Amino acid sequence: MKIAIILAAGGSTRLGQPKQLVPWIGRTLLQHSIEQVTESGADRVVVVLGACHQQISESLMKAGQNQAEIVINDGWRHGQSSSLATGIAHVAGSLQPTDAVLVTVCDAPLISIDHYKRLFEAVTKKNVLAAATRFPDGPGVPSCFSPESIRNLTELRGDVGARRWLRAQAADLIEMISCPDAARDVDTTDDLKCLPSSDGGKSNQL
Repeated sequence: MKIAIILAAGGSTRLGQPKQLVPWIGRTLLQHSIEQVTESGADRVVVVLGACHQQISESLMKAGQNQAEIVINDGWRHGQSSSLATGIAHVAGSLQPTDAVLVTVCDAPLISIDHYKRLFEAVTKKNVLAAATRFPDGPGVPSCFSPESIRNLTELRGDVGARRWLRAQAADLIEMISCPDAARDVDTTDDLKCLPSSDGGKSNQL
């Protein structure tokens, strides 16, 4: 089984409003992320919410995205690693040796379906612990993990997410896959204005 965990619990302090609900090309950023991982082949989608979780959950229900499993991280203020641990705990009990678990975020909408597919494929078809997106300073999220490796991520603390674990592994155990658009995330209003829209212009939807 291919499982996707979308980390979407943050408070969006720099943006000034929940980035999960920001409209982009006819849907919210979170709705777009759910669609992307679903179309990449995820059999199960888990969304970890924290700040404004009731408002965000209602938005997903109204959009008909009932296929996503909503998990609430009450400790979201402790950083992204707490959301990662919450998502992993939700799926850990049912993991099978042949499963693959994708971990991604909702604020980098330019990540392609093909990139998610390649991450899944690397773990399901190659003998690696994980497949990670290549960044200039090393591997990062989105990443895909084998059941063997993903349980180690529950020990992380703070706002480091999975990066620390990935960068501590031997290079031959991590498949690195390039995706320059993964670095284009939405933290500020200027970030959002720089995102392309479906007609080739700028989104400018705040």
